[in-house]
Amino acid sequence: MNIKKQNVIYNHKTFVNMNKSPHFSMKHSHPMYEIIFFEKGDADYIVEGKLYHLKKNDIIFTKPLDYHYISVHSNSEYSRYNVAFNTDFIDKRILDLIPSNLEVINCAPKSIIADTFKKLDFYSENLDEESFVDILKSLLKEILYNLSLNSTVINNNPSELSPFITQALNYINSQLFTIKDVKDVCDYLHLSESYFFRLFKKQLKIPPKQYINLKRLNFAQKMIQCGHKPSEVYLECGFETYVGFYKQYVKHFGYSPSHETNKKTNS
Repeated sequence: MNIKKQNVIYNHKTFVNMNKSPHFSMKHSHPMYEIIFFEKGDADYIVEGKLYHLKKNDIIFTKPLDYHYISVHSNSEYSRYNVAFNTDFIDKRILDLIPSNLEVINCAPKSIIADTFKKLDFYSENLDEESFVDILKSLLKEILYNLSLNSTVINNNPSELSPFITQALNYINSQLFTIKDVKDVCDYLHLSESYFFRLFKKQLKIPPKQYINLKRLNFAQKMIQCGHKPSEVYLECGFETYVGFYKQYVKHFGYSPSHETNKKTNS
């Protein structure tokens, strides 16, 4: 069963031929939390400036607005559970129990967490959508509580993409709304713009300006969903004009900023 609602997305997919599934390498960030239970495949998980080589029964926990993607290396069978959700679906008090540095950990094949994901298959095959979403919420809470109880488990060891990229991302994310252009980052790192552009694009598969705008747009969307006015949000998020913000917002999300306000009003 595939679930796609405003506050939760769920699917469990297996692909025998990854060459026919290029969307798995989509580079993105979003205002939702996301949990992936990785069953099998030959893939890496890249989050901001870190790379994790995935192993069977890895749990990936992605926080809102983190830039991330999965890079698949071969055509071997690929399988994972995916749940994306926001704090309208799961109380943030539960999410706050998760260690802030938890990104990828491995769990035993017959652990409580692994068994909980397996339960989702049974319920998705035997319940209607409304009932499944109801039990998904309960089981997701169980998974999150178990992640918090495993707070002493060490993350899988990531590889750092590049010291320059790590420094650049730290700087960008601390100055996200005040950076004027990519030159500010290059000046901070004492690198030429051409070298920095090539390095950033090679390591993160996205130009640095697009990365900055992506983060700003997702943050703006989150603010609008929380009730802030689009006409005020664009300035707070570092956009110079509302027209420029509006065009980028529509291009990225496929609808206008006011659409978020209308969804909230009608829900």
